[in-house]
Amino acid sequence: MIVPVEKEVRIALAQFAQARIEYDVCPTGRTSRALEDAMYTLCVMTGVRTTEQALVAADTLLQQYSTRRGEGNRPTGPIAEGGPVTCTTGSAGRSHGTSRGR
Repeated sequence: MIVPVEKEVRIALAQFAQARIEYDVCPTGRTSRALEDAMYTLCVMTGVRTTEQALVAADTLLQQYSTRRGEGNRPTGPIAEGGPVTCTTGSAGRSHGTSRGR
């Protein structure tokens, strides 16, 4: 699996956060699609199947980037090993794989 650069991970997380806030404030078809797009992007980027796993994987990547900064190494481990990805995003009214229980 290709490991994303730090900037792309941060952008995807910010887009997910913004989409989640917009959906929670005003759940419409547009905000639901934006949230599902952001969740899908995170799943594909991290190589996992659920939004919850993608958030954990993205946090792990960022932690690895910060500890390896200056060493010139790319992160390794379970999220860097690839395979086919199918992201489960759930329906617009559900928690989308997060542990918030909405």
